[in-house]
Amino acid sequence: MSSTTTEQIRNRLDTLWKVVLSSATDEQLEQDNVIPDSLLKAHNIRLSRHTFTADYETNSSYNPPILFCSRAPRLMRETPINPQDFDENCPVGDKALKYPNYVAPPAGVINIYHTRWCPTKRTVSATKYLEKWALNGFPRRLPPGVVDMATNCDIQWVGVPHPIYPDSRGFHRSWPVTNEWESRIYECGHMLEQTDFPHVILITHHSCNGHEGSIMQGELAAIITAMRNRADQPLTLAQDDAGDK
Repeated sequence: MSSTTTEQIRNRLDTLWKVVLSSATDEQLEQDNVIPDSLLKAHNIRLSRHTFTADYETNSSYNPPILFCSRAPRLMRETPINPQDFDENCPVGDKALKYPNYVAPPAGVINIYHTRWCPTKRTVSATKYLEKWALNGFPRRLPPGVVDMATNCDIQWVGVPHPIYPDSRGFHRSWPVTNEWESRIYECGHMLEQTDFPHVILITHHSCNGHEGSIMQGELAAIITAMRNRADQPLTLAQDDAGDK
């Protein structure tokens, strides 16, 4: 990729990043902080349903291609959760496996965002459960020598400091309470099966409801922030063209 094209991509992503996080966009949001179709069209953003069963060849044939290489379903089938592996002396035991049913708040709750029915609290709970189910935290029948699903799938947590954090605005937002979000960030190993994967994995929870066929501001903001920050991320010394970004 030429330096001119690279710079154009960076500028494009930076412009989108500023637009999505702007006060002007805040004023255009629909119910549940959904980005209006008119704003998506104005910036040539398309929403498409991802097919998780598609293989790499199928994904790469699309225009533009779907670059994320999904893990084989057999990894989950061959390493199921095994409740018997819980420590019998653990006070919570296999209760940790049970996903708590959501109890709807009574009608007429005042200032719900400051009560135990706050939507953000519920989504935080769901996010943590999903993270434990997919990565680690639940005992699984793992092959000898494998520590957890994160190791099995070569998924690494992105901590601080990390070059993908030149600006975290977009990954997190703690105001207003009716439109909050926070992302847990992971990435695949830098070199996996001799192929470079620049992907970022985001587990993001929100303070509002999602809807089929639409995208919330927090969802789009996290995605564009990851793309924008990755595009501006400095190369490591082990990579070629170390003098460039």
